[in-house]
Amino acid sequence: MSRIYPQKKQDRNTILGFGEFLVDTSSWLSSDAVKQLVLLFGFSVTEGDRIGGDNVKLINSLRKRGLISPTDISQLIHALEKINLQGVATKVQDSFEKLHGRGQKPRTMQGIYGGI
Repeated sequence: MSRIYPQKKQDRNTILGFGEFLVDTSSWLSSDAVKQLVLLFGFSVTEGDRIGGDNVKLINSLRKRGLISPTDISQLIHALEKINLQGVATKVQDSFEKLHGRGQKPRTMQGIYGGI
C-alpha cells in the first residue's frame, strides 16, 4: 500500500503549510492584479477567460503549471514586482519564509530564469 503523505514529518508539514501559503497568497491578489498576471504569464485566451479575475483559479493554475511550488516561488515574486506590486511581493515572500523558516528565501531569478 503506497503512502499518500511523505514519510518525513518535516516534508509533510511543508506540503500542508504550502496549502496555507497558497490560500494566503490568493487573498492578497485583487481582480485587476490577477488579470495582469494572466497576461504576464502568457495564459491562452481560453484559459485567461476561465480564470477571469479569480485569484484562487490563478494560484491553482500557476501551481499546476509548475510556476510556483513548495520550494520555488521566484517567478511569482518577479511577476508581482514587474507589475509594481512590491507590497504584495513582500507579503508573499514573508509568508514563504515563514513556511520554510527565516533566512530561507525563495530561489532568486539570477541565472535561473531569463525573465517574464
